[in-house]
Amino acid sequence: MDFLINSWYNLEQEEKDYFQNKSKKELQDRWKTEEGIEIRRRIIEICFARGKSKNYAPYVGYCTSSEFKDELLLDLRGLDLSDYSNLFDDIIVTLDFSFCNLEFSNFSNSELSKCNFRHSNLASSDFSNTLLDESDFSSSNLSYCNFENTQLEESNFNNVNINQINLKDANINDLVFNKKIVFEEINVKTINDLNNYSFIKFINKKNNLIKNKSYLSKILNFVYKYT
Repeated sequence: MDFLINSWYNLEQEEKDYFQNKSKKELQDRWKTEEGIEIRRRIIEICFARGKSKNYAPYVGYCTSSEFKDELLLDLRGLDLSDYSNLFDDIIVTLDFSFCNLEFSNFSNSELSKCNFRHSNLASSDFSNTLLDESDFSSSNLSYCNFENTQLEESNFNNVNINQINLKDANINDLVFNKKIVFEEINVKTINDLNNYSFIKFINKKNNLIKNKSYLSKILNFVYKYT
């Protein structure tokens, strides 16, 4: 069984471990099966009908996530939506991936403007070369995501985890963000600060605070050890 259908709470611990510990390859390969292709088709069909992510529940189950420990998210890990466009007859069809676990997913080379990724786990997903203008990533985990050469103009990054995110050559004009952005390390040298100087300034300031805090911690540990 590649996809979880039964309620998470009704599973034996052995079954939970089986689904929770699937490898990246296993999660991605399951979307190439007949079952995976059909589930993907149904998800897009629901979006065309202006449905919400909760409407995916009859086709995919819920699983836990390290980022949202006390919550269950819809299990869409490894989803492949690369080379896809949500623009049909000049109309943008909003895709709803809120409250989903999308770890290791592939959205590269796509047109996905105005999509909803709110409160989702997107860790290690690929958004490279993708149009994501006006998309909502608020309160999501974007750690280790690849946004290289991606259009993120006017997208929402409020309350996101962007640890080790790749924003090389990304367009972040008018990116919405707040001071609750979380990260331990991020390389700003590859980000074009002409796109959003205030965002770069904020990241640099927080980077310095993290480094100073780490340095202070090392000094205190040294003093504690030798006094």
